[in-house]
Amino acid sequence: MTEQIFSAESGRINHVENGSGVRPVVVLHGVTLDWPSMAEISAALGPVAHTYACDLPCHGKSEWRDHRYRISDYDDLVSFVADVSGSGSVLIGFSLAALVALALPLVCLTWWPAWSPLSHLSSHVILISRPCATPTRMGG
Repeated sequence: MTEQIFSAESGRINHVENGSGVRPVVVLHGVTLDWPSMAEISAALGPVAHTYACDLPCHGKSEWRDHRYRISDYDDLVSFVADVSGSGSVLIGFSLAALVALALPLVCLTWWPAWSPLSHLSSHVILISRPCATPTRMGG
């Protein structure tokens, strides 16, 4: 896998492509992480999907900024998903990225009306989260 930079008007997104399948799948990591944290999932999907694991804005080698951390400011990520995988892709999000994956189509309709066709940006969203802590796991 070779890292590549996608340039959008609002920023740059670092990503890698993997897989021989046809179905586009965008794999998004959690807060403070980067694309290698999702490499195992991306590799496992390789036989059945064409995966794009990317660094979220302000993570890894994607463009960093001093401000604009709201979901409405992720237009560079929307551009990335629309350009490299087209509409109808599967979005897999872990932790913070689960919220991002759920919100992207709504953001297209709300903040960028010109992008309303992208409200169908994804055909499916898969959310991943760590198991909740229980008293047993907490040592009690």
